[in-house]
Amino acid sequence: MGIARHLVIALAVVVAAGTLEGCASTAPSAAQHARKRSKRARGATIERGAERAVAPDGGAALDGVAGGDRLEQALEDGELELTDAVDEGLVSYYHDSLAGNPTANGERYRLAGATCAHKTLPFGTIVVIEDTQTGKLATCRVNDRGPFVKGRVLDVSKRVARDLGLLDRGVIRARLRLILPTTA
Repeated sequence: MGIARHLVIALAVVVAAGTLEGCASTAPSAAQHARKRSKRARGATIERGAERAVAPDGGAALDGVAGGDRLEQALEDGELELTDAVDEGLVSYYHDSLAGNPTANGERYRLAGATCAHKTLPFGTIVVIEDTQTGKLATCRVNDRGPFVKGRVLDVSKRVARDLGLLDRGVIRARLRLILPTTA
């Protein structure tokens, strides 16, 4: 009877392990995210080098290229390249009262940081936001999850909101692209 009991316990452990393995998930890569979006008839794909959309330094080197003329100059000089649009929708910004609170990746939210929250893009992904009404551009790095308001695709820091002229408007319609540092 002891052997039968051990076999039942071993079988239960194997079944439980298999069940737990099926529940495990990993965050999708930027390339997987882009393919998923295109399958949803967004018409957006990342054609080449999508794995480079996650900056090796977590995006810290791009903090000085938050928006406006500096971003446009970096694109013109060939220092950076953009993917096609990976998402489009409403963008809002974090309230000042959230300053200092931890984000989903463990960093503290800084009003002056060039960061954002996206539901599925991997942490460290560099996103270019284009206001569809004004054409203004700004960059940010994904370090949080959200937004959790229907129709919104991104929440941005106050600095990024200022770069986009979002502070007076509250919410804008924007197109999101990934920024890919070129390898020279």
